[in-house]
Amino acid sequence: MNLILDIGNTNSKFSVFESGRIKSFGVWDSSEVKEEFQNWNNNNQNCESIIVSDVIGINKSYFESVTRCSLVWVSAKIKLPYKINYKIPEELGADRIGLVAAAVFAYPKKNCLVIDIGTCITYDFVSKNSVYLGGSISPGFSMRYNSISTNTSSLPELKITIPKK
Repeated sequence: MNLILDIGNTNSKFSVFESGRIKSFGVWDSSEVKEEFQNWNNNNQNCESIIVSDVIGINKSYFESVTRCSLVWVSAKIKLPYKINYKIPEELGADRIGLVAAAVFAYPKKNCLVIDIGTCITYDFVSKNSVYLGGSISPGFSMRYNSISTNTSSLPELKITIPKK
């Protein structure tokens, strides 16, 4: 069994894979990711490896101390299925590196624009030759809503309501 964990600014998403198939997935609040991970780890002792994408600067030694699983931290320094054509590849976020890797696997030999909507909205482009050519980052929906009410005199603060399923 393998775990993929994406620790974002607001939410942490995870998927558990077994025999190449998704066994389970879910979302944790990033402020509680250590506790949630420890609970998951205690209940999943047969884990082989964990791939972690982290944008909040989590304490790596904590994860290493609570699991026997092999840990891989996503960064520009690991072997990737594409070349990063970026002046300083280490400045590219682990979340974006992971998303582009997924796009290269899902759409081989295709130009891909990868858009991720979270706390921030990121746009990343990878060529059909598997070369990362760049991208951009902008405020997410909550940041935009907050900015409207804070920086204008007559527009009210908007409340986001998530519909029930």
